[in-house]
Amino acid sequence: MTKIRHSSLLLKLILAFWVVSISGIIIVAVLAGRVSQREFNRFINDAQYQNLVDDLAGYYSEHGDFTGAKYLLEAASQQAPTGQAKEFLVVDADGNVALSLVQRLPSGKLSPDLANIGIPIMANTEVVARLIPMRTPKNPADMAQKNLQRIYFDIFISMVSATVLALLFGWLMARNIIRPLRDLDTATQSIAQGNLEQQVSISSKDEIGTLASSFNAMTASLKRSRDLRRQMTADIAHDLRTPLSIILGYTEALSDGKLQGSAEIYQVMHQEAGHLNHL
Repeated sequence: MTKIRHSSLLLKLILAFWVVSISGIIIVAVLAGRVSQREFNRFINDAQYQNLVDDLAGYYSEHGDFTGAKYLLEAASQQAPTGQAKEFLVVDADGNVALSLVQRLPSGKLSPDLANIGIPIMANTEVVARLIPMRTPKNPADMAQKNLQRIYFDIFISMVSATVLALLFGWLMARNIIRPLRDLDTATQSIAQGNLEQQVSISSKDEIGTLASSFNAMTASLKRSRDLRRQMTADIAHDLRTPLSIILGYTEALSDGKLQGSAEIYQVMHQEAGHLNHL
């Protein structure tokens, strides 16, 4: 199993993904909290209207319908404190308006989705109708639409926030990773042009830092090899120059007649040629 070091690039990537994931979880948690708070407020409102629901349920159980039960809505409207709905709508299970204390009503039958946004009115363990408290005389369709719009807006904000956060962390991580790689690329091109003095800075202790350290060690080794080669070439040239100078001097003197050949001279020339042969 591979051991993960504290300064490992793998660990940095894991931490980056972890931060992005946690941020997404936090955003979802905030969204869920908002939705939960909204539903809790709705629950509180349902509790506040429970007396009216019980009265309507009792009336339905006694009479079999809501004909004549409008006075219950009127009484609840008069007793409602500031901030609570003073207009009500009672919709039966089929979506038909059974009772209304609303100035403007939608025409025709309500859709099941709209009919289900109210507080259930139970009779004989069955939902016979729903009470829809309305703060203003608005169409119930507008209420449902606004609820959906708020949910969609929260989801949209969560998606945008998570995307922006992921892009931000991705950009930061990519920049930190790419910067030393670009430095290595520039240094490599410089070495290809013969500049063995090139070194790169080591800004981290992860795998990229190790790569930079190895690169610096490689360039230092290449520089030492080049210097040794130059020194060796200079030494060889010096060693070649001495016997060649001797041989050239003797041959020039012999050709000009300034020196008469002798066994001693030929012996020296032979020895110097032997030196060259050894080199």
